[in-house]
Amino acid sequence: VDARHVQEAIARFDQVENVTNKERDEAWKRIKAAAKKFDVELQEKDWHELFTRSGHSIPKN
Repeated sequence: VDARHVQEAIARFDQVENVTNKERDEAWKRIKAAAKKFDVELQEKDWHELFTRSGHSIPKN
């Protein structure tokens, strides 16, 4: 993992299907930790913002 992987994970986060919101919460925590480690600035406070910014509905599961 490096900064580029973190950026790609953020960019594609709202494209992942067939996962629960709990799994998204867990993945977002890992992404935040990796972003901190590799000095990647996050514009979003949580993963919900990625969905609303891209115009996608927040999954209800």
